[in-house]
Amino acid sequence: MLLITIKSRENSNRQYSPKYTKEENIIGGKEKTVSPDTVLKNYWNGNEEFADLFNAVLFGGSQVIKPYELENEDTEASVLLEHRDHTQSIKAVRDNIKIQKKSTVYGVQFVLLGLESQEHIHYAMPLRVMGYDYATYKKQYDSLTRQYKEHKTDMDEHEFLSRMKKTDRLTPVISVVIYYGEKVWDAATSLYGILNIRRWRRMSMIIVCFWSKPDKTICIFIMEATGIYLTCLKFCWIKIIQ
Repeated sequence: MLLITIKSRENSNRQYSPKYTKEENIIGGKEKTVSPDTVLKNYWNGNEEFADLFNAVLFGGSQVIKPYELENEDTEASVLLEHRDHTQSIKAVRDNIKIQKKSTVYGVQFVLLGLESQEHIHYAMPLRVMGYDYATYKKQYDSLTRQYKEHKTDMDEHEFLSRMKKTDRLTPVISVVIYYGEKVWDAATSLYGILNIRRWRRMSMIIVCFWSKPDKTICIFIMEATGIYLTCLKFCWIKIIQ
C-alpha cells in the first residue's frame, strides 16, 4: 500500500472542507454541502491529474504515464468466494481506478491504477486495500474462467483444476491511498504493521515442495526471501509409507 499525506496550509484550500464546499442549486437558488470525498473523486477523475499523481509517486515526477494512455474502469468489483459448503459475496468499491493501455513494439501493456482518498485515519487500511486488490484480481480471474467455459477450451488436468492456463497472466494492480485529514497518520502502511510478530524479524517465508513419484518422497525447502536473494533455512526429506 502506497500512502500519501496532504497537509493544507491554514486558510487555504477551503473548497475541500464540507463547511466551505457548496454547490448552488440553480432552480431553487439554494446551496447544499458537497463532501470533500466527492470533490476529490471528481478531481482525480481527470486523466492529467491522475497521471501526474502516479508519476510523482512511482517515478519521482518523470512523465512515464501519459494521460492519453488512461481509461476509466468500473470502480465496483463484486466477487464470489466459493467455500466447501457455501458461497460468500464480497463487494469492493474504489474511489478511482484507471487502466493504462500502453502501446509497445511487442503489443499492448496493461496496468491497473487504483486510488483511494481517505479523510480519517483507518487502522485497518492495509486490509481494505488488500480487499480492493483481491477483488480486482478475482474479477480478472472470473473473466478468464467464463471465457474458457463458454468456448470449451481444451485444458490439461492441472489447468482444468485451476480454471486457468499455465500461460495466463493477470493485469497488475497498483493502489495508492491519499490521506488529507488534519491529524498525523499514525496507522500502519503495510500488512506487516498490523501483524502480531514483534518478536520476529521481518522476513518473507517461502516453502517449496518437490514430490518424487517413483520414490514416494517429498523434498521440502523452507526459504527466506530478502530482497532478490533466497536463503535456505531448513531442508528435509519425507518418506511416504503406505
